Amino acid sequence: MKKDVVFINGWPNSVRPLDTFIPELKDRTILVCSKDISDEYLQHGWSCIPVDEHTWEYYREHVFPRLIDQDIKCVVADSEMHIEPAAHLREALGVPGQTVASARSFRNKLAMLDFLRGASTFRVPRYLKIGTATRQEAETFCADLVNVVVKPIDGTDSKSVRLMSREDFLGEYEYLPHDSFAQEWIDAPIFHVDGLVVRGDLKFLSVAKYFNSCLQYSQGGVVGSEMVRNEAIIGKFDKAIRETLVLMPTPFNTTFHAEFFLDEI
Repeated sequence: MKKDVVFINGWPNSVRPLDTFIPELKDRTILVCSKDISDEYLQHGWSCIPVDEHTWEYYREHVFPRLIDQDIKCVVADSEMHIEPAAHLREALGVPGQTVASARSFRNKLAMLDFLRGASTFRVPRYLKIGTATRQEAETFCADLVNVVVKPIDGTDSKSVRLMSREDFLGEYEYLPHDSFAQEWIDAPIFHVDGLVVRGDLKFLSVAKYFNSCLQYSQGGVVGSEMVRNEAIIGKFDKAIRETLVLMPTPFNTTFHAEFFLDEI
């Protein structure tokens, strides 16, 4: 039986409970996963393509050739870190879904912020590309700030994020990684919004408030959240999400996870 679904399980050492998650797709799915977990999936009857890395360069040589004789209609990436190679696979196989250009804009935080600069329902924090901006531009950027956040352009889980004082930021500016950017620090509660878009229409969204900040999570804290029931707050995020979906190159059908600071309730 030819397979028609590719599921990228991109987290190393993480065996997803796919037997309970998508049991009805078992006979139709090819898993792309790291070699250290493929044996367990194989023992449970899943078809696997074991990989050493999740990049398009690697996929083009080791994954794509094994899919061209299948009947692939869907490519799913299970984390934001793997949406770009998934998009490359779609385009190479002629499968509909998120394009490479769209995936890059959702992974590259500077590109994302550029898309969102014109938003009217929420404010985009000031930001500065490190390495491109001059020393004088850096001084102007943080002239009225107390703290600055420095983060990777393609980061996730708040890894390698630094909260710096204005003085430390300027003192270290020439030595900061060039694949990072600076953003003004916002000390406000963080909410996450998750939802579903079908045929370009927002069908569902839920709003939850984090107990701690994402930065605290990256430093070993717990980042659990609780659902928000306040209709006024939900309404604010409904408007913000609808505008975001228009401003970003959003796929026609997609799920999403977005995070916002809310400094006015």
